[in-house]
Amino acid sequence: MWTGLQVDQRSWDRYQAEAVHLLQQNASAAARALPEVHVLANCCILRKTWQELSQQHVPCADLGLAVQGTIQHIEDHSRDNLLPRVRALCQSLLRGHFGKKDKDLVGALQSLWQGLEGCPNMHSTPTYKRIMRSLHTVVFGEYVQALATHLRTLEPGTWEGLGVQVETDTRKLHDIFTKHGDLGLTNPQESIMGIFQSRENKSRETVDDWLASFRDRFPGYVSIQDQPCSSVDLDKEIEVKGSYCRCCC
Repeated sequence: MWTGLQVDQRSWDRYQAEAVHLLQQNASAAARALPEVHVLANCCILRKTWQELSQQHVPCADLGLAVQGTIQHIEDHSRDNLLPRVRALCQSLLRGHFGKKDKDLVGALQSLWQGLEGCPNMHSTPTYKRIMRSLHTVVFGEYVQALATHLRTLEPGTWEGLGVQVETDTRKLHDIFTKHGDLGLTNPQESIMGIFQSRENKSRETVDDWLASFRDRFPGYVSIQDQPCSSVDLDKEIEVKGSYCRCCC
């Protein structure tokens, strides 16, 4: 990419501005475009290239800090754009999802999986693992919230018919995340299916108790205010979740 360390601060500032401009241009486009994935992949390439150049030519300290800071800024900005777009896509797909047999949630998210598969240079990086953990939180969190909302609209005794669909959805979702890397992600299927195994009278209170239990078991997946979390908030919640799961194993 470069023949030497002929890179100055203005070059990196220009690249950062171009990356932000690209994301802003696509902000109003269809959520399925997801250009953020490609920007994140480019960040991985830039970071690796800079490390290789730094080993061959020792840069001045100020330039090294500037380059690393610029890459990190672009990466953070891209992640903070990607997660709300995926959240909005999930919310759109989950409207009217439950009770319809022809709804393939994993297939409907195909653009996301294809985008990730199209960036193989990112797959072995810490960035990829952080992104996948955040996406796991967003996708399953929106699924649980949508399921809870739907169950509250049903009469007692009519929930059981959804069990097969929910079991299929959650299995396919976890399988697709597992396919994209051994990330040590806990499968939330058992906790989700718990709502159908309750012997109590099915009511709004039952849903609320189940949702609270799921929130305790998987911190960060469903917020108390049902508001989207930033990527930094998700990382903190996932770290707590990881510690919790290790203690319980």
